[in-house]
Amino acid sequence: MKIYNKLIILIAGLIFVIPFMKADTTLCYQESADVATECGGLSTGSYITSGNWFGTPSNIYDGNWSTNSYPYYNNFAYFYVNYTLPSGLLPSSKLQIKAGAPTATSINITLPSACLTQTPLQIYVKSRAGNPSYNELYCLATPGWQLLRNASSQYVFEEAIWWNITETLSPSSPMVVFRNWLFSKTENIRVRHWSKTYSDNNIIRRWRMQK
Repeated sequence: MKIYNKLIILIAGLIFVIPFMKADTTLCYQESADVATECGGLSTGSYITSGNWFGTPSNIYDGNWSTNSYPYYNNFAYFYVNYTLPSGLLPSSKLQIKAGAPTATSINITLPSACLTQTPLQIYVKSRAGNPSYNELYCLATPGWQLLRNASSQYVFEEAIWWNITETLSPSSPMVVFRNWLFSKTENIRVRHWSKTYSDNNIIRRWRMQK
């Protein structure tokens, strides 16, 4: 539900409804670091894999949450992803990741603010198959890599970002006309895109509101 603050000023028989710009908070899902999203995710990120992956390393970032990759036995494998920070970024953005056992489910991890102040946001997965098997998830902070999660298995399926960003709303600029009044006040008007027209003799007021 979007809410606009509107200042209503009535002077010498005229009343003007002036909508103020207001920022709205939204979660923006970005599946791929190198594909832009309509909600603000940018396409200038990148992926790097290294080490000894078994199978196809690109399974980790192909957008398919059912495929995975993992290291050869008694080997390490590494996965890096950089996300360009979108404009209007707020704290509490989340990393969604599916990693661990073959039956793992995806989870959301709140990213530390120390990682969200780095440009770009850098995520790193270190995976090992053998005894023991594990994968470790990090983000780059100040002064170094910060551990986010340690899972006791080597499989890595997929990752994505839920950006917590502000969205600037751009309401229209209607005017309401009356006569013979003089006052001013501020109202909160909720909008759902409906309109009304009223008439008093030859004097008309019309506006678009969300309620």
